[in-house]
Amino acid sequence: MLALITSTLALQLPSGITRRQAIVGASGLAAGVVPTSALALRPVTGINLLRETFAGTLPAGGLLEWYSEHLSTDFIADFGPVKLNKEEYLVVTADILKSFPDFTYTNPEGYGYGFAYAESPKIVTWTAVVQGTHTGAPYSPLPGVPAVNPKTPPVFCQNDAEKITASG
Repeated sequence: MLALITSTLALQLPSGITRRQAIVGASGLAAGVVPTSALALRPVTGINLLRETFAGTLPAGGLLEWYSEHLSTDFIADFGPVKLNKEEYLVVTADILKSFPDFTYTNPEGYGYGFAYAESPKIVTWTAVVQGTHTGAPYSPLPGVPAVNPKTPPVFCQNDAEKITASG
C-alpha cells in the first residue's frame, strides 16, 4: 500500500480528480473492486468518443443528446454547397430520426477499424455509411424536394461510404 501511495504522488491527474480518489480507485482495482468515482477518472475523447456514435451503435441517451453535448458551438457540417451550423444540424437530424427511427452510422471496416488520427491528435478521419429503415414520417433530404412516404413493407436505406474528418 505504501508503494501505491508513493507512486500516486507522482501522477499527473486530470482536473477534478484528487490524489485520494486515485489511491482509492487504484487500491480498489488491486482488490478487484472498482469504485464508481474511479470509473470517471478520464473523460472519453478522440477516437473512443467518436466510436460511441459512428461505429454501428448509438449512445444510450440518443443521437440528438450526444450531438447537443459534444458538437462545439461553432460546429459546421459541410456537405459541399450545403453548410449547416449546430442548431440547423440538430433540426435536420431530428427530422431524419422521425423518418428513420433506427438511423445508424456504421463503419464499413468494422467496429474500431478505420478511425485514425490525421496530422494531429485533434483531427480524426474515418469512413462511414449511414443506414436506416424508412418506417416513420415522410422524408425529404432538402427543402423543396418532395417528401417520400414510407413503403409497405418498409424499405432499408443505405448511402455510399463517405470519408469523414472531425476536428476539435
